[in-house]
Amino acid sequence: MWNGIKGVAAALLCAALFSAPAVPSAAEAAFALGDDTAAYINNCPIPSFAINGQTAVLASDLESYGFSCTYNDYLRRVDIKFIGGEITPLRVWRDRRSYGLAVAELLPTDIEAWLDGERITSFNADNMTAIYFADLARCGELRRDEARRAVFLTLPGMAEAEYRPVEDRSTAMAPLHFCFSPPEGRYAWDFTLTLPVALYDECRAVSREENGVFNYAAYAADPRDDLYIASLAACLADAAGRLGLGPHERTELALGFVQSLPYADDLDAKGVEEYPNFPAETLFEQKGDCEDKAILLACLLKELGVDAALLAIEGGAGGHMAVGIADDGLMTGAYYPDGGKKYFYAETTGPGWEIGSVPLEYGGRAARIIEF
Repeated sequence: MWNGIKGVAAALLCAALFSAPAVPSAAEAAFALGDDTAAYINNCPIPSFAINGQTAVLASDLESYGFSCTYNDYLRRVDIKFIGGEITPLRVWRDRRSYGLAVAELLPTDIEAWLDGERITSFNADNMTAIYFADLARCGELRRDEARRAVFLTLPGMAEAEYRPVEDRSTAMAPLHFCFSPPEGRYAWDFTLTLPVALYDECRAVSREENGVFNYAAYAADPRDDLYIASLAACLADAAGRLGLGPHERTELALGFVQSLPYADDLDAKGVEEYPNFPAETLFEQKGDCEDKAILLACLLKELGVDAALLAIEGGAGGHMAVGIADDGLMTGAYYPDGGKKYFYAETTGPGWEIGSVPLEYGGRAARIIEF
């Protein structure tokens, strides 16, 4: 939720932006708020928000901007140190819809924050440590630019990027770079897919559950990201043509690409046990769990003209989802019959699984075929 969140609403900005309390104190505000002021380190934007009228950032985000951030559970403290090096800026957009609105709850905490050996004010923002941006002034030079609605920190001994204004999230386009090579290394597929950030926000805003049941077909059939799945399919088809791949190999290319996306458990990535993604969400996040990657592959294959369905694997200790790919005459291995069709099993969670190969823990288990 933190990507693209900037400082505080204009009515909440004040001269105190650059002055933190000498002695750390408990949070006065109940929430961190969205802001129209952007924060920069050496001209690179960093996600920010506002607490008590002051610009604040997440301590963990500073690791991408020349700082180390370590947590000591015994001492109950986060140690932040300026170490220099190369900045790898996080993706940031302005989100005008969040200005002055709550973006995180401030919770009680017994965890202290220390910057280069000196204690500073800290907050628990949705179980993440946040600090005032102004406290980083002890590591460099801090200045505010009213015309640009921005606050700048310049750290010594580090390269300074060219200043670029932060994009408006409602109109921003996110270039997503993918590079995939199959295990046998016969070729490499390198491409960039551009998605509107607003599409990702729209998908994230959709409720995930209805009466305790997840309608997985609805995420696959939803038309809002059809244009971008078509763009991905066209890119894949073009790559297959240039590589001289036939229809069956093209299907394998699509499977290999989806398998190459990192696996991410919902509980770790989203904080809930089950959270099915729209295909655009999985592409935007460039990772997903079994149903996320299965939904993406099934949609991609259908756009390529391949008959495919979702396979909900039943029984056992827990559920699982894979993709069923209709027989093209060249497939072997495990399949599930459906009328006159044979849907061959395709595992998406990790690389190397060929069509028809089933992980041992799912072998022999029944499957519900979900068409869309």
